[in-house]
Amino acid sequence: IGCDEAFDLAVYAHRGVERIAWEPPSAPSPCTGRIATVTFVPSQIPQAELLEFMRRHALSLEVKP
Repeated sequence: IGCDEAFDLAVYAHRGVERIAWEPPSAPSPCTGRIATVTFVPSQIPQAELLEFMRRHALSLEVKP
């Protein structure tokens, strides 16, 4: 199982997450420099809780507006 698949499985385990869209890798390693857009339902998981949840399953996390 790849790093993106492991992240997807962990994050999709929460019912508040609707979609994870990955951009193609920009680095030679498929596990670094990846950008994902996560769509979620705020009434089911607050943004702060989602970010903490994702931090537990990512190598690093940067939030963009």
